[in-house]
Amino acid sequence: MNDDQRKAKLWRIYTITMGVMLGGTVIVLAGQYTWGFILQQFAKSSSTPVPTQPSSSSISPIPQSPVSTNNQTNPNVLTKPEAVNLLNRYLIAKEKIFGSEFDRQLAASLTTGEVYSDIVKPGGRIDSLKADRAYWKYGERRVKPLEYFSVNGNQAQIDVTITEELFYYENNIFQKSQKVVKDYRFIFQLENGTWKIADRKILPVGELVN
Repeated sequence: MNDDQRKAKLWRIYTITMGVMLGGTVIVLAGQYTWGFILQQFAKSSSTPVPTQPSSSSISPIPQSPVSTNNQTNPNVLTKPEAVNLLNRYLIAKEKIFGSEFDRQLAASLTTGEVYSDIVKPGGRIDSLKADRAYWKYGERRVKPLEYFSVNGNQAQIDVTITEELFYYENNIFQKSQKVVKDYRFIFQLENGTWKIADRKILPVGELVN
């Protein structure tokens, strides 16, 4: 083999070697570029905020449906114990209504209709006592409910036995005393949401309702 043939052979070897080396470099560079691109995309995806569920404290409460009150007891319906209690309050208040204070406002808070008119009208019970310079004091007072009790709309009725011990004074001097036990039918009237004593009548024994 002469020199020219050896040179040609070496050149081919060199060319092949360089080709292999360049090819490997290209592959390495391509791999590095691809890996860099993957890392860049991963970094972008990692930096993107992930939406989170709101905490329980930030959730607006669900409005509750209004509760129906149709089945609640009507507060304006008078019961028998309440009627008896109203009469007891009236008997206690009589100490101030027909006593030396003549408290018309107290009478207005407990009575209406005929009962109230009988107390405060001109020439009524208060005026009569004042004209005589007289008043009443009270001892024992008691209400005993009987069988009959009725409520119809804004009116109610009850039969009771009233026991009262009374002391009559004129010019601040004691005059007489009496103990009264009578059966009455009281009529109540609902007035501006308040039950009041509107009327009464004495019941003979034959009129009692059992």
